[in-house]
Amino acid sequence: MAHEIEMVNGSGAMFSVREQPWHFNETRSLILEAAPKTAAEAIRLAKADWSVIKCPLWFKREGDNFYEAADYKVIIRDLDNKPLGIVSNNYTPLQNIEAFEWFDSFVQAGLATFETAGVLLGGRRVWVLAKITDGIHMVGGKDRLDEYLLLTNGHDGSTSIIAQITVIRVVCNNTLQAALSQAFQYRRSHMGNVSEKMIDMKEQMGLVRSEFAVKCEVYDAMFKKQIPTIADFKSYLEKIVPIPDAPLTQSDRAVLSWENIFRKQTARRDRITTLFTDGRGMDLARGSVWNAYNAAVEYADYELGTARVRDFANYVLYGDGAAFKARAFKEAVALLD
Repeated sequence: MAHEIEMVNGSGAMFSVREQPWHFNETRSLILEAAPKTAAEAIRLAKADWSVIKCPLWFKREGDNFYEAADYKVIIRDLDNKPLGIVSNNYTPLQNIEAFEWFDSFVQAGLATFETAGVLLGGRRVWVLAKITDGIHMVGGKDRLDEYLLLTNGHDGSTSIIAQITVIRVVCNNTLQAALSQAFQYRRSHMGNVSEKMIDMKEQMGLVRSEFAVKCEVYDAMFKKQIPTIADFKSYLEKIVPIPDAPLTQSDRAVLSWENIFRKQTARRDRITTLFTDGRGMDLARGSVWNAYNAAVEYADYELGTARVRDFANYVLYGDGAAFKARAFKEAVALLD
């Protein structure tokens, strides 16, 4: 189940306003005609109206007594006593209702509307996505980007509280990880006073939106800038998908290793070239730096490493995926000079 939506009584624990997510035939998730008006309504529709409890953690060695792991606790869901993760004593849970209520002031002021929300990975992760009312940017006057406000929270001790601006409409774990790979984030740990951190995060969203607006100006420049020649595009590929020089030593192991790298990197270049010429939405700015960058991003988010990476979240946030997209953006900006 690539979507990782939790299934509850035969349907997915999520809602989506007006649009069917790609996994609808499998999850039968709730599709709404109108956005929820309050956090209380949204959390119920997302089937996230449950709490977590931090409980003592005990262990038992075979043939021995039970012992308490004094420095650790287990997070359980009150709904079904399901253990979600092991955390330190200093860990402070952020309840789902707190995450949803974080949006209430934005929604009530007409600044945003609830768009999607749901439960992933058996309750270990929860997301809430709201569409920003005035958050529409037309890159180059043609390619529409809609701004969304995304809050992600984890209950297993492995995920920070993350608030961010994204242009990706989150409907599953894959799109969540793609959104999390973007840079316009504000993250806080579950240690200390979580309520104060949530207030601080809300105050920082104006700054995050400003950062996004600046990057949109760069996107505009990419859209307008044509890549002059095929040679220039190939040069871009060489920088983001490098192939090392052939080994000086002619040992069978060294030659085989280089040949394997050469084949893989060449195949990656070929695939990005195909996305650049025939990918989704490429007709809007054919031959532009914007298309070249988007081809690289699409490849990173949906093809590079997805067959072999078990922890996709770590891959897009910290691993090869994040590094690849950062390199693609840097080299795209260099083409603007």
